[in-house]
Amino acid sequence: MNKIIETTFKIGSDKELSKLICDYYGGVCEIDYSVTNEAHIIYTDTNPKQIILASLSSSSIKTQLNFVEYLKNIEPTDLQKLLMLVTTYPQYSKLIEQDNYSLTKVNNEIDFLLSETDGWIIYCHQLEKLLRITTKCNFAEAELLRKRRNAKHQDVFDKISEIRINNEKLTSFINERMILNLTYHPNYKAAFILYNYLNK
Repeated sequence: MNKIIETTFKIGSDKELSKLICDYYGGVCEIDYSVTNEAHIIYTDTNPKQIILASLSSSSIKTQLNFVEYLKNIEPTDLQKLLMLVTTYPQYSKLIEQDNYSLTKVNNEIDFLLSETDGWIIYCHQLEKLLRITTKCNFAEAELLRKRRNAKHQDVFDKISEIRINNEKLTSFINERMILNLTYHPNYKAAFILYNYLNK
């Protein structure tokens, strides 16, 4: 495994990493040192260092540092799996704990839509397209439904409660396939950084 480092630290305690994370957030990092400012960072130990993922918090970060362990089980050339990892981490553990063999086939269009994520609904565009296919709504309506579903608004469930896929309620299908309980925008930038690093 190439040298990829994951760590948490207090902003300012490590000047090099603090500058790196500030640059990651656009070169401006206004920090209130009266508050504990924690950073979580995953980066390549190269010259120069390159951030794969980073986050800031005003309180202590409790994330278990498992990124490199998960990465060991993914082929370096499998861009789809790398994308799933960087997009959902640290929630990625819930994906690998699930058995997708029990997921039933639906139809060619929906099965193809979810094939990039092993049958699960993970990305925003997947849920939006699923809603467009099943409810015949337009792009704007699908986006609004997706946002309200992620925010757990009941009106979304009411609107689609009578729609069925293969004799299963659409709401049940979505709840079963959205094992992370929300959808994400794919983190293509992080995936390409990681892919290029692993395959150089």
